[in-house]
Amino acid sequence: MALSIGIIGLGEMGYAISAVLRQRELPVWGFDVSCTRMRDFEALGGSACASASVLAASCDLIVTLLPSETALKSISVELGALNGAGKYLAECSTLGIDAKTDALKTVAKAGFSMLDAPISGTAEQTREMKSTVFLSGAKADAEAMFPAFAQFTARQMYVGSFGAGMAIKLVSNHLVAVNTAAAAEAIRFGQAMGLDRATVHNLISGGPASSGMFEIRGARMVSGKYQPASGKLAVMAKDRRLIEEAAQTAGYSLSVFETCFLAFDRAIEDDDQNDLAIVIDYLVGEDSA
Repeated sequence: MALSIGIIGLGEMGYAISAVLRQRELPVWGFDVSCTRMRDFEALGGSACASASVLAASCDLIVTLLPSETALKSISVELGALNGAGKYLAECSTLGIDAKTDALKTVAKAGFSMLDAPISGTAEQTREMKSTVFLSGAKADAEAMFPAFAQFTARQMYVGSFGAGMAIKLVSNHLVAVNTAAAAEAIRFGQAMGLDRATVHNLISGGPASSGMFEIRGARMVSGKYQPASGKLAVMAKDRRLIEEAAQTAGYSLSVFETCFLAFDRAIEDDDQNDLAIVIDYLVGEDSA
């Protein structure tokens, strides 16, 4: 039997998932502390819930997409006071593994089966069914959730014990930063040799030297349109902290990652609501952008 889905956190990603589910004429429950987001969710045809507790009582699979570890703690405490027997909780936010582990301990006592399940992909990619979910925890629970996640993600990957999902998500986000900076430098290098941005982007895209970030962010670098952002600098700044903390714990030096932030930091300081692609305008070089 298909799991009914409820989403706690109706920001860009939560809204995108809700939109996909409603386009498929599937029911979805939602909760957010923002009244505006709740109204937008209801406009999609979603069933708005007055609280996380009401949502948990209404569906089988609770998906959390939260902005902070403080929010995760608050939700886990609320859910921990319920009877969660037979219900699944997928924590899909990009947050510290210690905070997720604490939430697991809290909700497991109430009977919930919880997985660490971060989603790789932007809200735009999710709307296009191009995102991936990395599920980690009990394999049987992951397999039970696969059909539900298949309704709004392109790939459902079981990656191991609880926390492995966040580990691979941090690797993925590390590559997003490095590949975006590399794409920006490559395009600027082409400009320095007399090529325009569109020519560099068109000729490299689809070839062996290309990358997803070169093609996606490179298109924005060509257009010069950085808002509305599909990947905000503010989110990258938050993820940078998580990546650096994980690297420190692992005893590994991220020299390439740190170098690319010489440009990102300048862009973040000016306006952290811009898309990552704007880093092309913050590279230090001899060419004229």
